[in-house]
Amino acid sequence: VDVLLTHVLYAVKSGILGAAKAKRTNFTWRYRMCLYSDGHYNEAESQILEVFETRKQTLGPKHPDTLTSMASLALMN
Repeated sequence: VDVLLTHVLYAVKSGILGAAKAKRTNFTWRYRMCLYSDGHYNEAESQILEVFETRKQTLGPKHPDTLTSMASLALMN
């Protein structure tokens, strides 16, 4: 699983997903879910914070996806 996560992180950070911010954000969200389920809580938290900030900027603070990210942050603390 760690090998797969390494490839996912590369795809997210390298720009291979293109300029589509929504696609990159959703991919990061899925990556975060894998980290969390594997017990990598600190790494998962930093990724979900990145997703939350991106969603807040692009979708707005009251969008359901932004609120989902906020709720996930709250559950992690």
